[in-house]
Amino acid sequence: MIIRYADILLMNAEVRIELNDGLDKAVEYMNMVRARGWGMSYSEYISHPSAVSTSLGQDGLRAKVRRERKIELCFEGHRYEDLKR
Repeated sequence: MIIRYADILLMNAEVRIELNDGLDKAVEYMNMVRARGWGMSYSEYISHPSAVSTSLGQDGLRAKVRRERKIELCFEGHRYEDLKR
């Protein structure tokens, strides 16, 4: 099985959010995935209105990363394993 770079970034973001340690790095990883989806560079995307910020807190970021995994990895067979976790 091949793991996509976006999956690795989102897994890393999820771990940081669950540990409540390094939320700024978790936001950076999520924004890197989103920037690619919008066809922008990361430096361009961080000023975009849809960029994720740390002001959401742990619970808000947890919901964002779960939704991002759902959207980014749809039709790749990861959803069932995510739901089991």
